[in-house]
Amino acid sequence: MLQQNLPPAIEPVLFSAVVEHTTDEVFILEVDTDNIFQMLFVNEAFRKKFRLSDRDVIGKEIGEFIPEEMLSSVRQKLKHCVNTGEILLFNETLILQNNQKSESSNQLIPIKGSNNIVEFIVGVFRDITELKTSRDELLKSNILLDTIFSTISTGIIIQDEKGKMIDANAAAEKILGFNKEDYFKGISKNGTVMLRPDNSTMPENEFTCIKTLVDRLPRENELMGAFNENRPISWINVSAAPVNLNGYGVVVTYQDVSAIIRKEREAEETRNMLYNILNSSTNLIAFFDKNAKLEFFNKASERHMKRLYSNLTLKKGDNAFDYIPPTSADLFSSHVEQVKQGKIIEHEHELEYPDGDRIWLLRRYFPSYNLDNEFVGFVISSANITQLKENEMRIKKQNEQLREIAKMQSHQLRKPVANILGLTELINENQGNPKVLAEMIQMLKASAAGLDEIIHSIVIKSQAS
Repeated sequence: MLQQNLPPAIEPVLFSAVVEHTTDEVFILEVDTDNIFQMLFVNEAFRKKFRLSDRDVIGKEIGEFIPEEMLSSVRQKLKHCVNTGEILLFNETLILQNNQKSESSNQLIPIKGSNNIVEFIVGVFRDITELKTSRDELLKSNILLDTIFSTISTGIIIQDEKGKMIDANAAAEKILGFNKEDYFKGISKNGTVMLRPDNSTMPENEFTCIKTLVDRLPRENELMGAFNENRPISWINVSAAPVNLNGYGVVVTYQDVSAIIRKEREAEETRNMLYNILNSSTNLIAFFDKNAKLEFFNKASERHMKRLYSNLTLKKGDNAFDYIPPTSADLFSSHVEQVKQGKIIEHEHELEYPDGDRIWLLRRYFPSYNLDNEFVGFVISSANITQLKENEMRIKKQNEQLREIAKMQSHQLRKPVANILGLTELINENQGNPKVLAEMIQMLKASAAGLDEIIHSIVIKSQAS
């Protein structure tokens, strides 16, 4: 069976070294004229696999140690080898003594004697359980990957080293607006133009896939637009990774983020509009986080702080307490603690600028919450109420003057009026007494002059109010 030029002493040593150390199960059967199959040899792998010793099998016919349920099938295969003289290849599932299944790839090799009759059969059984398991798992993985590739909403394109498309999924066709079959037929002309984020045309050398093909570096989340006259602009998030396999160049993924981009731009427009509204307000408006760090301030607040603190520039992250005078620090701290508890605080105070100008401010504190109703900060809005306070003080002064006038009317007018009424009564009674009448008239003139003086004082107070 071995090479004829080997020394006879070497052949058994070489045979033993090869067969006993292989992981394949090897056995040799002797075939007699009545198709009796007697075991001549089994290697260590065979003994270990089937848990049989040489004593159990050597010199015995296969029917003595092969289970009855398997014997018929085994004899049929052996007879086939004997009758055809051809090698028989087959796979089968074996049930071992521990009831474990073993997947096996088998060869039965007929050995003919000098009379051209099969005298021996060499069996080589290879355990492919792990290989078959791996193949089954690989098949499952391929099915799973193919399902994902076909159904995932992320577009995927596989390209070769020159950037030519090898495959694309349905999502990629939809996102980029092309037909894969037409592309492979060379008739794809969809007129799609790729755009930069600023809406300018993107040249091919800026395509994510081209850049990755050139420098072999992966890229993630690059934004590009796809414009086609037949549909609105689609904004796409593109990632690419090089593939280090022969015939492959790069895998590119595409995610349609048009809705997100539109919402972001709408949100940006809303923010800009809100900022414009806040910056057009004469109120001093500022937002602080929960640690009293400045997050936003409008133009009016910026002008106010520059005037109050000699051209001081407000910066995001400034601490609100840095701009509160020591005399007001405790009150401000109390207001902040109350607003953290969800209260809306109002506080009026007078303020004097370095140039001596004085104003009144109504400061309001409003708590701010996120979508989870968690406190995230507070807004301070201060309105200039100087005119309101001046009007209030003017009204207060007018009220005081009116009360004084009322007092004058109720007390000071009563005396001269009473005198005049009494004198007129006396004059009527003394019409025949010229001397008394003359005195009464003088007294009447004095009372009238006093009344006129009081009325003049009231007029002056009224004009002043």
